[in-house]
Amino acid sequence: MKRFFVRVASLTLVCAGLAACSDEQLNPVPVEPGEGGSTPVPTTPTTEEPPPAPPVRTVIERNPFGNVGAADNLLWDGDFEWASPFSDQYGWWQLPSSLSLEEVAVGPTCRSGLKCARVGRNDEILGVAVGARDEALFASAHVKFEPDEDGVKPGCSDALVAILDIGAFPPSDPDAELVLLTPVPDVTGYCTFMAEVPARANKPFFYVANNSTSSMLVDDVVLVRASSPAALKTKSSTAAPQALPLRSNAHSRVAAAKEAARTLLPSDDGATPSQRAFEAEARRRFGAKAGQNQ
Repeated sequence: MKRFFVRVASLTLVCAGLAACSDEQLNPVPVEPGEGGSTPVPTTPTTEEPPPAPPVRTVIERNPFGNVGAADNLLWDGDFEWASPFSDQYGWWQLPSSLSLEEVAVGPTCRSGLKCARVGRNDEILGVAVGARDEALFASAHVKFEPDEDGVKPGCSDALVAILDIGAFPPSDPDAELVLLTPVPDVTGYCTFMAEVPARANKPFFYVANNSTSSMLVDDVVLVRASSPAALKTKSSTAAPQALPLRSNAHSRVAAAKEAARTLLPSDDGATPSQRAFEAEARRRFGAKAGQNQ
């Protein structure tokens, strides 16, 4: 029993010694100047806040159907949510010759919903809409330039947004260019174009052109009646200017775009000029029966 007690006591002393060698910081005894110690350096209290830590992640909420607030959008697919190379209905055309878009971007870089259109350098797209003969229209669109090869982003003015009449049924309506409301991109990187367009007799087409040497995202494109809830809500916070005549240096490009769009329009028999040309070539090569099968 005695030997056991001694061992326990020795263990207790060892533990006490280890505790004394711990990393606990003790306040030293104050030393007066001149008593072998150094003079303490005075410190000035500061009220500066430490810099915030970078966020680990950013959470955003998106409606997969896009801007549902513009429920009466006269564009078939203003948010590009239904745009696909495999669609059998085409809300947007890739000029000069395609009834579907070349590239649809997916992800948080889009402004509304989950998808948006990517328009290449010096490219243009055309949105198919319906009109309102008896009322002015409210139009808006958003574009976001991506960096070029040198990491430089073009300015907002390098985009052209307009409502066109491609001249299928004369007399034609005048072209109306939307006004650039943001000389520089907003915090999300998007530039905003907006205007109130006078009532139109013919079918309107929403034209968006990229005049830069960099690619450009297009999203949240709206064309509604000027008295619609979506238009009134936007105009209550932002004064919508009147549409402008098409800029002089864009006439030749827009004229070429209209000519290309007319070749994509179906005729009375439901065929486009390109389809009729294809059928004519098939008949020439394989005979009338093969042309009819096409």
